[in-house]
Amino acid sequence: MVDLETEIEMLRRKCINCGKCTAVCPSLKHGGVDPKEIMVSGEGDVTLCLECGNCSSVCRRTDPFRVMRDLRALVMDKHPPDLFFSEGTVLPRMQDPIDPAWDGNDVKVLPGCVVQGRLPYLKYAVRKTCSVFGLTSSEVENWTCCLRPAGFSEMGEFGRRPYLSRMSASARGSRLISLCGGCVEEMSRSGAEIGNIIPFVHEFVEKLPVLEKPLKVAMEPGCTGERYRKQMKEILTRMGCEIVNRTDGCCGNRTVPMMDDREAECKGAEVVIVACPNCQKRYDSYEGGIPVMHLTELICYAAGDTSTLAFHNIKVNL
Repeated sequence: MVDLETEIEMLRRKCINCGKCTAVCPSLKHGGVDPKEIMVSGEGDVTLCLECGNCSSVCRRTDPFRVMRDLRALVMDKHPPDLFFSEGTVLPRMQDPIDPAWDGNDVKVLPGCVVQGRLPYLKYAVRKTCSVFGLTSSEVENWTCCLRPAGFSEMGEFGRRPYLSRMSASARGSRLISLCGGCVEEMSRSGAEIGNIIPFVHEFVEKLPVLEKPLKVAMEPGCTGERYRKQMKEILTRMGCEIVNRTDGCCGNRTVPMMDDREAECKGAEVVIVACPNCQKRYDSYEGGIPVMHLTELICYAAGDTSTLAFHNIKVNL
């Protein structure tokens, strides 16, 4: 076990109080916690952190995400769940409701815990998307949680690295992508070459199918996809979508609810297009909410395949 208090203090000492993390924190914007205050003075309720990682994505001096995550682990007494050591995930693995029909090794796909535990039908959608691009794909063998959640903080960087290295090595030279932006960020920190779904799709923008009729959509890339907002907009525009929302944002969690604001901002859309499994889960469980589709499902829909839409809670009627 790593001494988290020592690690936290070392990272906090590197902070120069620039405030960049404050500007991008979705928790603070909704009455939550200011990461800069945590870094500078330790003041604030760290349990309100969303663990989105936006703070570290703009910081060039230290790693406020690790500080927030490690503090949450200490304050909330979080530890690796027993399920991880038996199944390798933080959520029970659901059986695939639709056969992904993996067909080759051009692309290796890391589903992530939320997809396998809540939205396993998205594996079919990403395989179909790869097929549209003329690529074969298959699931990463023996994949586990990326160890990003606070419960794994006590394992330290060196304790987590073997798990991440094994997943990266299992790609065996194939291109590696994930449906979860958190998995991408955590594995990238360990040196793995792994791609977010948005830039992966954007690379093949010329091969994207075009919708038979224009579709009014709300674009929600998710916290880990915000840096790819421009690429996602180009993807949707290319496919024949009209983007109706002016801003995008975090879907929040139970302690910092944000879905009321997001649904209001997305008003007027026929469907919300997301690139994050957590966002998909929250939009699809919002009572009376706007239907949602993952970016890969939109591609399937444009290609004439609506197979995965049958597994949504909020029916997509287009």
